[in-house]
Amino acid sequence: MDHDDTPARMRTLEVGESFLVQAPAGSGKTGLLIQRFLALLAHVDRPERIVAMTFTRKAAAQMRERVLQALRAAAAPVVAVSPLVGGAVLKGPTAAFMEGAGLPVSTAGIVQAYTGIADALLADEADGVHDLPVRLADTLMGDAATRRAVAAEALDLADAVRMGP
Repeated sequence: MDHDDTPARMRTLEVGESFLVQAPAGSGKTGLLIQRFLALLAHVDRPERIVAMTFTRKAAAQMRERVLQALRAAAAPVVAVSPLVGGAVLKGPTAAFMEGAGLPVSTAGIVQAYTGIADALLADEADGVHDLPVRLADTLMGDAATRRAVAAEALDLADAVRMGP
């Protein structure tokens, strides 16, 4: 019996709800999850708000690498916004992630984490010369107006990266 699961696959790309993807080996689960992850990235204010679980470290590493490959292949410049304000993490697991990766919790550590993924970094402070262009701006997003201001600054930085030096 031939089963067309296209409608179910399309529903998993709708970002308004959570999904459990369950299918046999070789059915394209990883590719589908990568597409969903990328769709979710466009709708969250912080990437760490996305949770993806799998049963093995090998599968998790494969998913991570495929997401990174997709971001690297993006035609538009990728601008990261530093999660640090005043040299500290305001909330979320960033400090634990950085320490777990052996990176300092600093702009330099953020640059190390994003080198090869992002084309530029928007940060509220710089702590030296970096391999990634860093633009300084107020990145504290306390209300809708400041979130819009950070978004506008990130778009302006993306335009500057696109135009080149």
